[in-house]
Amino acid sequence: MILTCPECSTKYLVASHAVGEEGRTVRCSKCAATWFQAPEEKENQEPEENFEPIPESVKPIPEGSSVPAITEENDYGTIKGYAAAAIIFAILVTPILFFAKDIVKSYPATSLLYSTLGMDITYPGEYLAFEHIETHIENDLDGKAMLAVSGKILNLSSSQKDIPEINAMLVDNNGNELANWNFNAIDNIISSESDIPFHTIYVDIPTEAVSVKFSFNNNL
Repeated sequence: MILTCPECSTKYLVASHAVGEEGRTVRCSKCAATWFQAPEEKENQEPEENFEPIPESVKPIPEGSSVPAITEENDYGTIKGYAAAAIIFAILVTPILFFAKDIVKSYPATSLLYSTLGMDITYPGEYLAFEHIETHIENDLDGKAMLAVSGKILNLSSSQKDIPEINAMLVDNNGNELANWNFNAIDNIISSESDIPFHTIYVDIPTEAVSVKFSFNNNL
């Protein structure tokens, strides 16, 4: 939700739960004015759906009734089954190994799986973290609200790292994406165990936006 200072008209983007269900007194960081902020009004919840009972025709068949008997397979059939399973396994595993780098780029958590297999697969943004994120609302020359975001990128490793393109995403109270954009830090290389600041501005802020999330763009 967006808060507006009654004294200097400075606007702030804050999450609804920060205000609470009962509301709270807040202070403007620019002019130090205080005011009571009422909680955000919630929409009426939708009525529960009425479910029809399961028809008899689609209910599960009780165990032991009208179930065909299982016949024993001969040795030839067993061998064919193992061969088919081996082929399916090869079809599934080969792309996982061949496209390992692309998979780790899309799903960084899989790097741990490849490490257990003896494969050292890195991905853009590995060992980099976002910290000290600050947001506030600014107005352009036409009086249009803009979201200004600043923060730092921290290198947690003991070696120099490349900084990939950064993706920012505005989400609502349910975590649904409302808008996203890409931008770059002030430099594309960061030294070991150091930090680099970043700053970005987004216009046309959705009224439902409550927070902004950051990630590194894999450029796939």
